[in-house]
Amino acid sequence: DVSAVVDQILSYQVDGVLSLTEVPEADARVLEGNDVVLVLYNRASAPYPANLVSCDHRFAGRVLGDHLPAPGQPRFALADCPRISVLAPDRAEGVLDALAGAGVGRKEVAMAIGDFGYESGRTATRSLLDRQPGFTALACISDMMAIGAIDEASAHGLAVPRDLSVAGFDGAPAGTWDRYRLTT
Repeated sequence: DVSAVVDQILSYQVDGVLSLTEVPEADARVLEGNDVVLVLYNRASAPYPANLVSCDHRFAGRVLGDHLPAPGQPRFALADCPRISVLAPDRAEGVLDALAGAGVGRKEVAMAIGDFGYESGRTATRSLLDRQPGFTALACISDMMAIGAIDEASAHGLAVPRDLSVAGFDGAPAGTWDRYRLTT
């Protein structure tokens, strides 16, 4: 809750605030009125003056979808995040755009929802394997979800990437570990 800490931020007499979460307009105006520069991370827009730092998540999702390998006859799945996220929908839409460009319709893509974290990657993958087994390529909205997906796939006897290709998004350092060697 950003509103609960605005007074504390101002008490430190800071020059700027880098926010990784949504900042209500009233709070942004208070910061602006106190000459505190506001930088919003992973936001494509804001309803008030702010500096924005973000990548084009939809484009990046398309790149991910274009490079998602799949053994044999590919069947695709997507571990997405709730729509309350400001960046997950763009990542997911980009993946779906790429798959559509390859002739894979949205209804052909098995989907599950997670929350960017490791456990949700495991849970989403378990749900997908229970509901729609047989997919051969899984795109995850975050690397931590992808790492959880790899562990869950292994727990179900699937070898990654032989049986299931898994790709994530973020470039998390753990994705480079020998156990995962994640496409990200």
